[in-house]
Amino acid sequence: MELPIALTIAILYAAGTYMILRPNLLRIVMGFGLYSNATNLLMIAIGGYTRNSLAPFVPTGASTIAPVLMDPLPPDIILTAIVISFAVGALMLIIAYKLYQDHGTDNPEDLPVEDDFIHPEIAFDTTLARHQHRHPYEELAHAKPHPIAHPINVTPVTHDAEAEGRGFE
Repeated sequence: MELPIALTIAILYAAGTYMILRPNLLRIVMGFGLYSNATNLLMIAIGGYTRNSLAPFVPTGASTIAPVLMDPLPPDIILTAIVISFAVGALMLIIAYKLYQDHGTDNPEDLPVEDDFIHPEIAFDTTLARHQHRHPYEELAHAKPHPIAHPINVTPVTHDAEAEGRGFE
């Protein structure tokens, strides 16, 4: 692997890591795009690309040119990876846009989590339960059910005595 390609790969991975660690959904999506490009370049470098490499087409009558040819498999895999990363990037951008529309922020730390939706009567303090040597979920057994999450009343199905005796025919 030559030095310019190695430096380019390292810079792309570093920039992708920096962007993923920022609290912004668009930067996270762009960081994953940089990771994808760095991985594609890494596959090209591993596939035997050098500045002196030739395309994997052997001219007519040549028999000693094989050592300077590039392996044709990594570019084929990279073309597939480019299409897949484009589709995943587009999907991630759509999800980030819908999250911004719904919640008014693109900061992942400000988005609601499942704990934000717990009903106050069901919520409990695990530290208090721990100090009182009780199981933290013991309070849930005595809590009132959530008004929306009520059990559905289903009437039991009665079996026809005549149908039970027949069996499958």
